[in-house]
Amino acid sequence: PISAYLQTAIHGLATHHVHVVADAISSRSLHNRDIAFRRMEQAGVSVTSTETVIYEILEQAGTDLFKDVLPLVK
Repeated sequence: PISAYLQTAIHGLATHHVHVVADAISSRSLHNRDIAFRRMEQAGVSVTSTETVIYEILEQAGTDLFKDVLPLVK
């Protein structure tokens, strides 16, 4: 449920910098999901996407690993 990840993310801010991967979360309705994302952002949670996380992990373009992963991301 939406309240579970919303509460977990906000609670985690007490001791961590929290990132939520928006396209990896679902809710009963898009409306409720969007409200939760706005609430988390207001509290200081970083809302991001799977693609962004992958690119951040890879750190730089042009490497063999980046070239191998790129078709999976696109």
